[in-house]
Amino acid sequence: MLPSKIQSFVEHYLFGYTVEKSKMSNVVSTEILEKVKTIVSGHLGKPVEEIKQESSITGDLGADSLDIVELIMALEQEFHCEIPDEAAETLKTIQDVVLYVQNKVPAATSEKTAH
Repeated sequence: MLPSKIQSFVEHYLFGYTVEKSKMSNVVSTEILEKVKTIVSGHLGKPVEEIKQESSITGDLGADSLDIVELIMALEQEFHCEIPDEAAETLKTIQDVVLYVQNKVPAATSEKTAH
């Protein structure tokens, strides 16, 4: 296991983002989780109820490489961000996706509805 400073450096420069374990707890935004589950459900034809935070996108949900590309594009559109290929390759579970969005797209966690 790498020391945390080296790991952060490697993740930042190789994967395009820094995973700060102390800030990235297993607590995810319910709002983002529900949006991600809805997107995944729509693209993979799985009921939202079957999509869990710990679900593996390829293993449990059966996504193939084309599905992954389509999911990434849909996530980028929904959250108004770009997910680099290097980062996309690290997103294995629904929780990984939610945590990435929370940390990479701050506006996603502070969205306000204006009426």
